[in-house]
Amino acid sequence: MQSSAMELSKRPKTSFNFSSLPTELRLYIIELLASNWASEHPSVKDIPLAPLASVNSEWQYVIERFTFSTVSADLGGIEMLKRFGRRRKKLVNMMVLKVTLPEYPNNPCESKETWKDKVKNNKVFRDTIIAVYTALSSWDEDEVKPGGFTLTLKVWSASDFNQCSTELWQERLASHRDIGALRFNESYLDIAGFDDEGSRFIDIPYVYVVGYFSVDTNIPRVINPAAISEMVASLRLVRAVYLGVAKHTEDFMMPMLRWSPSIETVHLIGRNTDVSWRELPHESMTQQVDFVSINQGVFRLMNNVKCLHLENLVRIKNFLGPLWPDEENPQPLLETNPLKDTSPFYTLMVLDIQYSSLHFPITWEDDVNDLSDHPETQDWRQRVSLGCARLALLIPNLRLMKVWQRPLMYAGKHSLMYKVSGLGDPAIPTTASLEWNSTFGFAPWEVTLQAWAAVAAKNAGVDNLQVNISMEKNWRTDGQPPKFPALVPT
Repeated sequence: MQSSAMELSKRPKTSFNFSSLPTELRLYIIELLASNWASEHPSVKDIPLAPLASVNSEWQYVIERFTFSTVSADLGGIEMLKRFGRRRKKLVNMMVLKVTLPEYPNNPCESKETWKDKVKNNKVFRDTIIAVYTALSSWDEDEVKPGGFTLTLKVWSASDFNQCSTELWQERLASHRDIGALRFNESYLDIAGFDDEGSRFIDIPYVYVVGYFSVDTNIPRVINPAAISEMVASLRLVRAVYLGVAKHTEDFMMPMLRWSPSIETVHLIGRNTDVSWRELPHESMTQQVDFVSINQGVFRLMNNVKCLHLENLVRIKNFLGPLWPDEENPQPLLETNPLKDTSPFYTLMVLDIQYSSLHFPITWEDDVNDLSDHPETQDWRQRVSLGCARLALLIPNLRLMKVWQRPLMYAGKHSLMYKVSGLGDPAIPTTASLEWNSTFGFAPWEVTLQAWAAVAAKNAGVDNLQVNISMEKNWRTDGQPPKFPALVPT
């Protein structure tokens, strides 16, 4: 043992030089360190990453890329946004527009927002939005990555139910005095003022560096839909928006006239602030809604975007309007177009509608054991499929249409999907398929099949429509609660 130790001590000492490694290997090691730091890995939790950027240019490049990939913008960080250099602007993939509202008594929360609370919150909300938009308005399009970055709006207070510690969350949940998200039921955040005549006025500067905009749906408060729409209207190069709207949704549509023509994809979600998902109305998740205004706005969107997704925002019968099959027009397709002012929809390629549950008289449950077997239920779903075919005929470049019922309570689950593949590609034969998926037996009317066959022939040039009808047996009769983070857990 002693001789072995002596031999080891006589060996020449070697030193490891990190710079002697190949460039690719050095960058890989640095990126591994930075990615572990970004994911808060335990091995690097005590290592401050930013100082390591001063090692050399390679370390600076990799660490800055991770540090500035996602940045937060709030009222206290406006000067930081203004000081961003050109290189750092190029690194931004996502910016979180964070509105931090004042705290309030929450152990337990026993009162709704007062008028003074609303004024204070609205001032913080407005000041933050205007300040961040003003800072971003000084950024040029060529200073950021091609296509722009993602801008996500988050609104929160440290006192909110979904921000509590586990212990406080459990205490508030068990307290019969705590009103939870009901605190915000009679108020909403806004960024506009009102003139002497009661008209909205607002001056948000234009921004040219945002390619995708979203409003965090995990917000217990309601943001005025008009304010959300006005924020979108000021993003002049945005291509896609993902928005959750609730209360007075019709106000959303007027500012939409000023939206940028660059928008290609719109995803609208109707939110509700009711405390229990079982108390939600069958027909719509949204509250205080003028469906006429909503439908007009949706049809306007269908004239301008390529992809449109609607969740819990429309009543399907009301939405289809004159396209709805009735005794006066039972034929598969209409001879004249009843939507003369808003169609055909040449730009639209994808339409995805999750409509609200079937509204039915409670007496129907007494007539049959299974609501899905009720003649009125079956007839209503048949008319949905036929009405959608009439709508599809007005969308010449349609590639995908999915119309599905929001599963809730005893109405079962039902969906329709029409898909066209290979259109415009000479190397792939064009095919069209139609699929119904239900939790019950469903056999479409013959006139419905004829209507969809006519859609495939006229719009896609396909004479052989592939039809598939499937049944999903694994289904809870009482449905699944909708995923609404804004609701208080029950």
